[in-house]
Amino acid sequence: MGLWGVLFELVRAVVPHAAPHVTRAVVNAAKDRMASRNAGEIEAPSNQDLASLLASLERRVTSAETRASAAEQDLESTQTEFARKWNSARIWVIALLAWNALLTAITIYLLVARK
Repeated sequence: MGLWGVLFELVRAVVPHAAPHVTRAVVNAAKDRMASRNAGEIEAPSNQDLASLLASLERRVTSAETRASAAEQDLESTQTEFARKWNSARIWVIALLAWNALLTAITIYLLVARK
């Protein structure tokens, strides 16, 4: 099966799942165009609407900053934990290499001394 066969199989697998989303997007875009034509003049938002939008935006920003702060703390704790584990693993690797070298030296000595 060549490249075109693989691409055809991918399209055949993806199209049935993507078709409803594409259709919905096209219909929404058409509705938006018709609504903008029918609306004529766009009504300006009131000061109260703008104030409520700004308050909502400030709450969202505050919430995002809180989540970012928590994520930074999690990242720092994860980094320290990883560093601790890495140091432990490094010590174990050095110890195992030393043990392997010791056993290899003993084995070589016994083989040479026996002859």
